[in-house]
Amino acid sequence: MIQSIQKQKPFSLFACCLLVQGIGRSLIVDVQRNKMHLIPNSLYLILSECNGMTLNAIIQTYGEENQACIIDYFDFLSKEELIFFTNSPINFPKLNLTWEQPRIITNGIIDIQLVEAFDIQLVINQFSVLACHALQLRFFSQLKLDKLECILDYFENTRIQSVELLVKYDNYLTESYLKALCLKYKRLAIVTVFAAPTSGMFHFQANPFGNIFFVTQNIMNQNHCGLILSDFFTVNIKTFTEAQKHNTCLNRKISIDKEGYIKNCPSMKQHYGNIRDTTLQQALEHPDFKKYWTVHKDQIKICKDCEFRYICTDCRAYVEDPQDMYSKPLKCGYNPYTCEWEEWSTNPLKQKAIDHYHLRPIL
Repeated sequence: MIQSIQKQKPFSLFACCLLVQGIGRSLIVDVQRNKMHLIPNSLYLILSECNGMTLNAIIQTYGEENQACIIDYFDFLSKEELIFFTNSPINFPKLNLTWEQPRIITNGIIDIQLVEAFDIQLVINQFSVLACHALQLRFFSQLKLDKLECILDYFENTRIQSVELLVKYDNYLTESYLKALCLKYKRLAIVTVFAAPTSGMFHFQANPFGNIFFVTQNIMNQNHCGLILSDFFTVNIKTFTEAQKHNTCLNRKISIDKEGYIKNCPSMKQHYGNIRDTTLQQALEHPDFKKYWTVHKDQIKICKDCEFRYICTDCRAYVEDPQDMYSKPLKCGYNPYTCEWEEWSTNPLKQKAIDHYHLRPIL
């Protein structure tokens, strides 16, 4: 409970606790503890307009009839350690939300249908030259054990720090084998095995690396990409700041589809040459390549009204209106106006776009 002495002290929201207003409700994003708290818009207004005021002054501002509600709000904020009381709130400035990144490319995707389709080692080296931090390799068909380890060997002596694998299930892809693989190849952050007999998750290292997932879903191709779920929310300072002015999926990303075409994302139609005769650096110099990098949530229809917009990813490959690059992601089932989630694929308003992208085989 809020003590009487605290009611006489000005309150301040912790700098790491960031407010996001939605049309139906709001959010406090704690980027230090990587947690989020849903709050009513009435509390958002109090926190944004009254930060630095005493609780007694706030009660006077909103009227005695709202006292019980306001005290309940502050009991919650205090219990969750989202606020503190101080006589010098001016000494606690807001967090700087400027996003900066020295890398030319921060992340990339390589889709591999056949290992002979293009020179994978050469491609990995090109990503390394661009100082790419994280690279995802997606194998949509079964891969022999020796080929998998040979490809992972290519990462030795590169500047790539984090590798994610998406591989189709095979009998040799057991939990014990994958654990040994992660211990051997220290860059392996995530291994996801799809079309597995059963689902499961294993994390056996005391760091962000060594995560193993088995999923029963059969991921046939790049059309499975672009799904928006609360499970995919990323609550941290990097994503929150990047989302202010950049696209959290495509910014500083470069990808290669299974046929070798260089794209922003393998799911997108537009390409900027083929890796067999075009370098990644040459593709980056194309005038259209970076056009999606600064398409951010505050510009996207419906998303701009969503309380989750700064912790959510964003898909420009599949949108509700294929003729509008600022249209809401097609594979999102959240409605910020009702604050409810629904199955996106059964929404009658999305059926035309589903047919446009030929997505019915994966539904």
